[in-house]
Amino acid sequence: MDISSGATRQAQYEQADLDEMRAQALKLVSISLLAFVFVLLMLATIDSTLRRPSIWLIVVPVLIAALIGHFKACDRRWAPFLMIALLGATIIEVRYVYSDTQTLYLMPLLVLMANSLLGEGLSVGIASALSLVIVALGDHRSPLDVIHMSGIVLLLLWATTILAAIASRPTRIALAWAWRSYALAEARTEELRDRQAELARLAKSLAETCERLEALNADLDRERRAAEQARRLKAEFAAAISHELRTPLNLIIGFAEMMISAPHAYSHQPLPEVYRQDLEAIYRNASHISRLIDDVLDLSQIDAHRLALEKSYASLEEIVRSAVLTVSSFYEHLGLSLTTEIPSNIPLLYVDAGRIRQILINLLNNAARFTERGGVTIRARLEDNNVIISVSDTGVGISPLDL
Repeated sequence: MDISSGATRQAQYEQADLDEMRAQALKLVSISLLAFVFVLLMLATIDSTLRRPSIWLIVVPVLIAALIGHFKACDRRWAPFLMIALLGATIIEVRYVYSDTQTLYLMPLLVLMANSLLGEGLSVGIASALSLVIVALGDHRSPLDVIHMSGIVLLLLWATTILAAIASRPTRIALAWAWRSYALAEARTEELRDRQAELARLAKSLAETCERLEALNADLDRERRAAEQARRLKAEFAAAISHELRTPLNLIIGFAEMMISAPHAYSHQPLPEVYRQDLEAIYRNASHISRLIDDVLDLSQIDAHRLALEKSYASLEEIVRSAVLTVSSFYEHLGLSLTTEIPSNIPLLYVDAGRIRQILINLLNNAARFTERGGVTIRARLEDNNVIISVSDTGVGISPLDL
């Protein structure tokens, strides 16, 4: 909260409350004046000496002052001044009508009224003005009487002014502290109200965010169930496909293996070399397809990022030769050459031979599809502690943009 705005608001609270208390005091004074008028009229009816037209010189101004203070017929700020002025004029009229200088002893009452209604500063100003009036209204029969009469009245006037200021000061200080505490409490209350509104907005925002999160969780749960269903369907499909393919493949592999290993079971004669090579190619490719079916069953493990590897020490030359023999008949049919450049100093490798062979067969098949003339070369080299295997062809290649 801005400090300057808080101080301004506090000053406004103090001034408003002070004006309210002065209005209450003004009302009490006006009621007292009305009671005084009522008592004075009662005395006038009883005492014949008071039944003179001059009694109204007292009653009328005091009554007007009481009515001004009670009903605040004019601006509240000027009502105390008018009341004090009317009462002062009433005292002056009584002084001249009744020729009684002792009436001036009522002047300190005006200072008390000014102190309670207007404050210390204005009461001192009014006391100064009344001092001049007292000196002017003194009895001029002798200088000593003037000094004696005026001196006593002035002494009472200023003694009343000082005592009223001293007596009202603790009350005013306590009142200022009370106003300050009240203004501070009001400022704190307003600040708390603002904080409460801010918390209400945050609570609403959190509720909306919670609703969105619940909706997102519901969507995520639906997507998760759909993914699980798709994964289950994929596993069922892979199992069905592997079962349907594995049955004829087992027959092909079994008959090819029997025809290669026991040719006498059919004709009791050795197979011609051309047939034998074709049967070996059938056997190798059927075995490779069988391994591919096993890879289809590993799709669930691939989805879980946990594809198992069966590592063992194997010869890279044997792995490359097995891959080449698998695709050799395909290359001969296309009229393409297939050469290998495997250094003899490559040691045994601790790898999954089946996975390496599968990668090489995939690369060789891809190279054959995009090569019309020439051939494909498989190279291997040692580089630090690694073995680098590359498959290069004389085909169209891949443009730099597609790489």
